[in-house]
Amino acid sequence: MRKSNRSSDVAMISERTVQRRSILPDRPNVNLKDGLVTVCLIGFPTASILNFISPWLTLIPISLIVVVSAVVILKNLSISIKFIFAKVLPVFIVVLSYYVIEIDFVEEKFFLFVGVFVLFGVLLSFCFSAPTIRHHIPLALLLNGLIAFAILVGLPSVYQADRLSVEGANPIWVARSIGLISISAIATFVSGNNPRYVSILLIALSIFGIYLTGSRGPIIAIVFCILYSVYQRNRSSKLLLGLNVAYWIGMIALTLFVAEVDVDSRVVSLTNETFYNRLDLISFAWSQLVENLNGIGVGNFFVTSTLIYPHNIFLEFLVEWGLFYGGIIIFLIVLGSANLMRATNEQYFPLKLLLIYEIANACISGDVTSPRMLYGLVWLGLMPNFMTNFQSSVRSNVGIRQSLNGIVSSIRARRRV
Repeated sequence: MRKSNRSSDVAMISERTVQRRSILPDRPNVNLKDGLVTVCLIGFPTASILNFISPWLTLIPISLIVVVSAVVILKNLSISIKFIFAKVLPVFIVVLSYYVIEIDFVEEKFFLFVGVFVLFGVLLSFCFSAPTIRHHIPLALLLNGLIAFAILVGLPSVYQADRLSVEGANPIWVARSIGLISISAIATFVSGNNPRYVSILLIALSIFGIYLTGSRGPIIAIVFCILYSVYQRNRSSKLLLGLNVAYWIGMIALTLFVAEVDVDSRVVSLTNETFYNRLDLISFAWSQLVENLNGIGVGNFFVTSTLIYPHNIFLEFLVEWGLFYGGIIIFLIVLGSANLMRATNEQYFPLKLLLIYEIANACISGDVTSPRMLYGLVWLGLMPNFMTNFQSSVRSNVGIRQSLNGIVSSIRARRRV
């Protein structure tokens, strides 16, 4: 009896240890090749800021996405065919009907969006569905973010009086790539796969780099990811929140002394000119929506030569595409995101953080052709396994309600007796 009890206790302790050490309980067999493939696979944001070296660098992640998605489709042919014909093809037909019905729109932006949302997004979702790819997502995010940070520090250029960037690149894209360091650090902090002080230092490094670019959107997106982690992982994430805020304050002060540009005029102050310009831009977009419920046409939003989109993809969909077409696309984004956030497998936790990061950034800056990682995650949430989980969760809730109603009715019957 004593031996059996000891063996059971040892088994329970080992099981708890495994759960604490790893956030990926069903991690597959992986190797260095899979890790390098994943790093390059999601490296298109980093490759895009290296255009000053060669514009052909973006072909590396795009080629890998095509190859990996083809392998995944062939290995899961029946499910992939059903997904393409049941989900992708109807969406493509609806989007294409806009091209047939509408007259006044910019064809270049329309076809760019179709390529990014339908083609690129679907292929990327097949890549995300591979367990070996998902397992290496934190490492891939970290390395891509560190590469972007190293490029910014090693080859800085003054974009504006209050912003640093890389030659020929918009500071916001550099900042978003550097922010991937924080997403990886938060995931590994919560899972316990890395020492927590390492994760905290990586978050501090990421925030420091973002402030050098004079960008605010990625900082807000990181805060949302931290708050979600607090909600999901109570004890460890509360520590993460407190330490991150402390390092955040320290990085602001450090940046103000180190940087050669006046970043506090954009990042720290909420009364600067760019802040109010963004509010005016949103107000103008809403007025356009009220006056044109059917949309003003894709690519027709224009305030000045530099303000050609509302810096909010949901608002842009409604303003340019109209309530019908824009509403359909927004519904797909919301549905896919909700399904992904409901995934119970802990292997999807880094992807959930990445989804929150992408949505928050897409609501603050950029246009509908820029959040390419977001569209891949949305299509991943629209895949059959997530739809099954969604339907089962709805059914389980109905079952719970029925059982509760039965208990209440039985109590009432006893009272009558």
